[in-house]
Amino acid sequence: AIKNGDNSLTLHGQLASDKSLDFELKINAPNLGQSIANVEGKISADAQVSGSLEQPQLSYKLTGQQLSFADISIQRAQGSGEVT
Repeated sequence: AIKNGDNSLTLHGQLASDKSLDFELKINAPNLGQSIANVEGKISADAQVSGSLEQPQLSYKLTGQQLSFADISIQRAQGSGEVT
């Protein structure tokens, strides 16, 4: 896990000998301003990486609230998807 103030990024998993992927990534950043200059708000994300090195698969879910950078403000953002 990597922590910066209240924010954290955690990666668990393995690359097996048969080159199969099994990883889980979690981002919990309730105070982005502690980690990224001139950025405010909070983000949480969960992602899973599976498949193989030759054909990786990614699924994710992302939520952001009260995001701001320069003159750009976003009250709430959500996204999820799969990449194969």
